[in-house]
Amino acid sequence: IEEKNKRIEELQKLELSNADLHKSLTQLQNNFKELNIIYEKKKVIADFSEDEVKKYRCSVPELINIEKERVLGGKEGKPITIETPAIINIQELFDEWYEKGMDDKTFLFRNLSYLKDDHYHAKKVLTTWNVKIGSVLPNGRRTIEGRDLLAVDEGGPTQSFVAAFCDQLGDLVIRIPIGRDVKEGSGSRLPLDFGGCAGTRVATKYEEGIVTGFLKKTSKYSVCFKSLNAHCLREDFTIKEVAISLFDRSESKSGLVPQRDRLFESIFKSKIKDFDSSMDYNQVLAKAKQYYRAVGRFFLHVIFDDQKLALSTKILPEFFMNVLLRGVLPESEDMYSMSDLMRDLHSIDRTFSVARQKHIKGEENIKVDPNKKQTYVPQPSSFADYGLDDEFLSKHKCEKMTQSTKITTENFRILVDLIALKTRDIAISSLREGITLDGVVRFKPIFLLVPSVVVSKLLFADPIYDVEKVISRLAIDETTYFYDFGDELVETQKLCFSDTLPNALRILNTKDKEEFLVGLIFYITGSAYLPNLDMNPDWKILIEFSPYLSNDDLLTAATCAKCLRLSAWAYDNNVEELSKRLETTVRVGKYAGYGMN
Repeated sequence: IEEKNKRIEELQKLELSNADLHKSLTQLQNNFKELNIIYEKKKVIADFSEDEVKKYRCSVPELINIEKERVLGGKEGKPITIETPAIINIQELFDEWYEKGMDDKTFLFRNLSYLKDDHYHAKKVLTTWNVKIGSVLPNGRRTIEGRDLLAVDEGGPTQSFVAAFCDQLGDLVIRIPIGRDVKEGSGSRLPLDFGGCAGTRVATKYEEGIVTGFLKKTSKYSVCFKSLNAHCLREDFTIKEVAISLFDRSESKSGLVPQRDRLFESIFKSKIKDFDSSMDYNQVLAKAKQYYRAVGRFFLHVIFDDQKLALSTKILPEFFMNVLLRGVLPESEDMYSMSDLMRDLHSIDRTFSVARQKHIKGEENIKVDPNKKQTYVPQPSSFADYGLDDEFLSKHKCEKMTQSTKITTENFRILVDLIALKTRDIAISSLREGITLDGVVRFKPIFLLVPSVVVSKLLFADPIYDVEKVISRLAIDETTYFYDFGDELVETQKLCFSDTLPNALRILNTKDKEEFLVGLIFYITGSAYLPNLDMNPDWKILIEFSPYLSNDDLLTAATCAKCLRLSAWAYDNNVEELSKRLETTVRVGKYAGYGMN
């Protein structure tokens, strides 16, 4: 009762500060109530003893390494080099690897079979990546005194590469070529939805470009051409390739949620079929599956990487992590409590409601207060409300269900399996094939007996930072203090490390909220994400005082060593001066990239 009253009080406070979140959580609370599900607090790392945390922290990575060795069979190939420009574009890289087909050296898109062995090339997917990132200085130069600014990989560039993948995955699309964008006979142009236009390849009579969005309250689209960015009307360009987004990033979703199968069929019928495409529906599906499978293989590569890279939590919501990595499905009563299942479903679809407001005008047997102009009342949701018609239910052998079946406690697990998994079979089956290398990799025995929160914290990094946590991970080696200029300067450096630098970080974090911290972490480590610090107690940011930097210079970093270099003169321990240098460093470093390091 005390816990329940506390949640009610928190919801009341939230209504004043964030109305949308309050509405979402109220809906979740109502769903619990409608199905009589007992609310159980979700476990966090703090609920486990120190010995348990230590056991998981040591055993799980070791088991992952053992599984990797089993798959490789002791024969890891030579590292492959992946070169990218200073601004990493994951869409362009995926498109390039897809087009290369059997020449794709990353093996993210390659067929694994050879002769009679269906998994002959499986181990090649796990070949070490040697990422090299180009760099451009603020003045546009790519070299310094003839030295190429291409960043050679010793950890930092790979972290940047993975971070870019996490940041851009939600924008990943497949592009389907069409021969014309005017429907034969009608003369009407191919519809370009404002909400689903991003990624579409278009052309004017001068050059090609990519639609990046549309301008609200106008009829113009934002188009990125090679020569410039422009705002164009629909009649200003022709569509060359229709884009189909692979992930749903609508506001009702928490994290990236794969698209439902029906989206591909709908877009093919409305935007591809009647516009002279060189691809039929099966070819469109095959391309989508290859991209999803490549995403799964990317996940696998990062999980197996010895550098302990971390994926962002936002790219794989806990529901899909349970399904794809732990093999825990909605019907697993012993492993998936109703409370956790309801919460996890809500996280991937915040509009889910057990009871919906339904229009009752003209309906009989429903009493309406004559003094109120009420035409809507809450009624139990049915399977049909979530797109599950009789044909779909029959296909998936749900003989006892019809589209008019109401949602109940007894059929809730079946419903979740249908609306969250079965309607996304194209994506889920392909992601699973990629993560497991079509059954070669066996993660289920490793992760099934480990609590889901532990798996999440070990493998994924949370992009939300706390300045005090970052400060707690600042470290310095006593030998790096610059002693050549005397003990007095060393004391100045020690004061800077213990007091001035932390205070400067607090000031900047207050000023820019999380934006500064995100930029700083990226500048120092090459990644915008911190690994979970409870599960990675040895993770540190090294501070070094350099005699090659004056108080007027910007700070530099070594991403491979996660090291931030400050002036040996410690900015005279002036917190305002250090704050200015830090702020400028992060702002310039955002564009200069590895040329700053």
